[in-house]
Amino acid sequence: LLKTRLSRLDAVGVFVSEPVHLEALRTLLRSCADLERTVQKIATGFATAFELQVVRDTLRAAGDICEYLQKNVVPIDPLRAMMSEMPRLHDLLAELDQAIGHGKEGGAYILGGYSAEVDNLREQIKQREGSLSELVECARREVGIPISLVPHKNFGRVFEVTKAKATRIDLFQDFIRLDHTSGKIRYSHLELQRLNTELQDLEASYMETQALVFKQLCDKVP
Repeated sequence: LLKTRLSRLDAVGVFVSEPVHLEALRTLLRSCADLERTVQKIATGFATAFELQVVRDTLRAAGDICEYLQKNVVPIDPLRAMMSEMPRLHDLLAELDQAIGHGKEGGAYILGGYSAEVDNLREQIKQREGSLSELVECARREVGIPISLVPHKNFGRVFEVTKAKATRIDLFQDFIRLDHTSGKIRYSHLELQRLNTELQDLEASYMETQALVFKQLCDKVP
């Protein structure tokens, strides 16, 4: 016990005598989250993709800290103990780097090339979205008026036209009037309904599969 305490005092003494190293280490530590709490959350099954991001970013920061200590600070026992763990964690960091990407709004997603199943579902969703774009173009040519494709809380995606042009689209029986907003009327269509159903099923499968991959990654966190 005494030896451990003296070793810790030696570690503190290094940074007291070298303020430049102390300040550099403080800067690097700001990038580290509470990894112990995050790992506990993962272990209890309440983690999300966010916790995996935290683990990855903290492991990366820990690697930077170890590299700095090895280059600039005389190795002492407490630091050796921390640095001895890094090779084992390097493989986990490499896999998280390969697997997890940052979304536009801060969320996480599985990067392309990591999971064949996720990649396949993404490709199918992309194909259906391309079919939707083609359907909109066909509808515009058929009816001869501007038509937009907009999200709808009940029907997924619907056609939308201005009220001034609605009399034209009402001549075509394939278009089913749904509801309206200020100045706009919304329509469905049999082919549009089919694509909506396929897309909703694919998007649900995509979310479930991605969640499963996140869970598998969580299981690899020691």
